[in-house]
Amino acid sequence: ADVSPEEYLVRDRTLFGDPDDIAEALSKDVAVQASTELLVSFPPAVPALDEHLRLLTDTATRVAAPLGWIPLDSIPVDRTPLAGGPLDAATRVVAA
Repeated sequence: ADVSPEEYLVRDRTLFGDPDDIAEALSKDVAVQASTELLVSFPPAVPALDEHLRLLTDTATRVAAPLGWIPLDSIPVDRTPLAGGPLDAATRVVAA
């Protein structure tokens, strides 16, 4: 059966639309509450770099932040090598 792109996305459980509405929907999802990663993708039809930057910014500030996620660079990290390995092999997050 033929379905519209919007209907396909709904059936696929894809969230799209206003970032505040997406954040609210994700906040009610128990799988998201237990996760440590969030996969975000943007439509390939958005060609302009400025639009991609806007989408990334909205995702970080209006979707991820309300869910309690913080930028990795805001977490104190001990960058000394682990077990004598190279510096970039692993890092330890310092408890705040």
